[in-house]
Amino acid sequence: MAKDKEKKKGKKGAGRTVTNIILVCLIAIALFSAFNLYKIASGYLESRKISKEATKIAGADDFTGDIDFASLQAMNPEVCGWIYLKDTIINYPIVQTIDNETYLTKRVDGTWGGGGTLFADYRTPRAFLDFNTIVYGHHMKDASMFSPLQKFRDESYGKSHSRFELIIPSGKYHLDVVAYMQIPGDHALYNYYGNSEYYKSYYVDMIRQNATYLTGTEFSTADRLVMLSTCSFEYEDARYVVIGKMVPWTDDEINAMSSKKKK
Repeated sequence: MAKDKEKKKGKKGAGRTVTNIILVCLIAIALFSAFNLYKIASGYLESRKISKEATKIAGADDFTGDIDFASLQAMNPEVCGWIYLKDTIINYPIVQTIDNETYLTKRVDGTWGGGGTLFADYRTPRAFLDFNTIVYGHHMKDASMFSPLQKFRDESYGKSHSRFELIIPSGKYHLDVVAYMQIPGDHALYNYYGNSEYYKSYYVDMIRQNATYLTGTEFSTADRLVMLSTCSFEYEDARYVVIGKMVPWTDDEINAMSSKKKK
């Protein structure tokens, strides 16, 4: 009988030990998960803080189209443009460097950040001055960067957000949306072919053939096009893109916005 009691005690003790080990493991997992969530949240907050600082430096808090590129380029000489979409979070600088990897995880101020920075494809020798420029941005879970591009799946949203503003050091442009679509990351629209008339016709045809929706805004080989690209998650390496054509601001528009800023 004594031996049986000892065996039962031993089994209970072993059971408690196993339970305690499992409990410790669960607590460790919970703490690790909480720490990771804290790191992610902190990263988002830091990225938003730096974006606000860049917006302040640029003078784009209340967007009027006047961007202080001298101050922005003093912070980062690779800044090549600014993009804005009314009633969205998109009010960001655009950079261009020697590759398409650096700014995936590099903020505009040079610090590391998972949200990176909007950047123009390095293969376009003259960003926004050649026939087509691709601009990449992450689809962030906190709805920042290029996350709003996914909303263009809703035709009504696309119609109410049909014009971005693109400011570059040499001029102010509307970016009138001509098409949007979902494509794989290795689609031919991501290739750089040059500025020959043959290439331009080929590119325009590809847009028309692959578009989920054509807005009705006319575009041709005579235009300068900008393809805004972000990640999509319907399948591996999916992308969602919005394509617009650059339309210069008129003198009246420039004067009207300048007057608004003075007020």
